[in-house]
Amino acid sequence: MSATLRGRLVFLLGGVVAAACLTLVALAVLGSAVLLRREQNLTLRSMAQEQCDGVASEAREKGVDLPSGARDYFQEGRISGFRFELTDRSGAVVASAGDFDGWREGGGRFRVRAARCGDAFTVRVIARDVLSDSSVRLAGVILLVALPIALLMGMALGGIAITRALRPLDDLEQAAARLTVDSALALGVGVRPLELARLERSFDGLLERLGAALAIERRFTQEASHELRTPLTVLRARVDRLASARTEDERGEHVAGIVRELRALESLVEALLLLARSEDAPLPGVPVNLCDLARNAVRRQGLIDGPDCRPIEVEAPDEILVRGSEELLDRAIGNVVENARKFSGSSGRIRLRVESGEGRGVISVEDDGPGIAGDARARVFERFFRDPAHRATSNGAGLGLAVVRAVVQRHGGSVTAGESELGGANLRLTLPLL
Repeated sequence: MSATLRGRLVFLLGGVVAAACLTLVALAVLGSAVLLRREQNLTLRSMAQEQCDGVASEAREKGVDLPSGARDYFQEGRISGFRFELTDRSGAVVASAGDFDGWREGGGRFRVRAARCGDAFTVRVIARDVLSDSSVRLAGVILLVALPIALLMGMALGGIAITRALRPLDDLEQAAARLTVDSALALGVGVRPLELARLERSFDGLLERLGAALAIERRFTQEASHELRTPLTVLRARVDRLASARTEDERGEHVAGIVRELRALESLVEALLLLARSEDAPLPGVPVNLCDLARNAVRRQGLIDGPDCRPIEVEAPDEILVRGSEELLDRAIGNVVENARKFSGSSGRIRLRVESGEGRGVISVEDDGPGIAGDARARVFERFFRDPAHRATSNGAGLGLAVVRAVVQRHGGSVTAGESELGGANLRLTLPLL
């Protein structure tokens, strides 16, 4: 069988055409045979009855017995291709007339129909079987000869029709071959057949998703290379200074600086990876309790803060469920709490509240820190954005809240920044309830 779809379709079409032609020929031959045989039987039966009536009438007119009347009537009414016989009760032929090819030789097949003629005799009409006639056989031969011709013509015409029907597939193949990373990721053929149109739309959807994944990967690579360049440069300078340090105090200072830079670099890489994962990784559809995540985030931040920091206030019921990734949501809430602590300080007041309403769960984190300026609230969730008013006094790469927005949006929610009742910032995470 051909390896191409076109070849397979032509091969299958040939099989279908052959089966159809064979079936048609068989039914035509069988139907013709049944009709011809039925017509011959009716004709012979009718002739037998006519001959019986004629023999009886001939015997009455001439005042002779039925055998004598039959001899005269058969000779007078002889018909080419038919044989008439009158038989007695024992089956012996007492009168006959007529002849046809093969009768005397006893070859071929014959059809016989009879009719009762009086109480003691029977008239039989004999003819050559219509199915053994040369013209009927010639018609059958013609049908059989026409079968391969019809098959070849059907396959040829079908091949042409299939080639034209599959031309849109060639267009799709050429369009796919012309695609590049920099071109529009869509086939753009606009094929007409419904099935191929659905296939093209499916491919365009797949290409769109691939394009989005490539864009995320490209942006991640660009941002990572841009953001990693500065700390790597600082680290190299620190190492150079450490190599040229002459005193233990200098070496200790440079080692401490290198450790700080490495920790910052580690946090940056971790944030970049988490950001890429939150935008592209598949989300599990498991129930997640926002109240447990909020309490865990506060507990974890308390361990980081130590006993000297002011405890974070938590207002949350036992359970508010959403659907998604527990790990990503836990990280997002932790980032908001960590951001509040960074700007409110160790003695600042932080309040975390979890509530629900109108089919959505809301997590709000408020603090009494310096807050977020009105013009910066719209950009605070952008990547690498750092408020100019606090850039000199805060550490970080500006990715924490970008991770929060990416995670929340992947879960079908939203995040906003506003002013807190405590005097500082208020970050609200809104997620659809389970």
